[in-house]
Amino acid sequence: SQNKVQAAVVGGLALATWKHPRATRDVDVLLVADGPKLQAITSGLKQAGFKRKGDTAIDLGETNLLQFKFEPHDAFVDVQVDLLLARSKYARQALERSVTLPAEALGFEVQVLGCEDLIVFKLLAGRVIDRIDVAALLRANADLLDQELLERLAREADVAGPLEEIRREGIQ
Repeated sequence: SQNKVQAAVVGGLALATWKHPRATRDVDVLLVADGPKLQAITSGLKQAGFKRKGDTAIDLGETNLLQFKFEPHDAFVDVQVDLLLARSKYARQALERSVTLPAEALGFEVQVLGCEDLIVFKLLAGRVIDRIDVAALLRANADLLDQELLERLAREADVAGPLEEIRREGIQ
């Protein structure tokens, strides 16, 4: 429908989909939403008890980051939701290529970034943990990866060098 928001899970939860589970304390969602759609999403989070962290969006290049935190009064762990607003053509195309996963236990489907795009997003973030994640994703999904697509996306995002470095180093 016209009101549907294009969104996919990225970050730590998406890693588990691609055979690299890693502990994470937040839910990262890449989405295309501006104006009324974004207002509806942020209002929904606030109605559910989430509080906005910070007053302005953080510019991350490919995306703008809006952070929300939920502090349940009967639990020890806070829940953080990071909304990554797709700004670039690449981020929007990555959403188009996202994969639908059935989540019977939840009663709905979940969109997750494709493995090649998740690798490129991790390379764009460039932190040490992201490089380790990339190495693990490359190993765990060697038989599934579309190598031509990955190479093209890495070149277009200007991260072909770091990708080649990680492959050469074979980070364990």
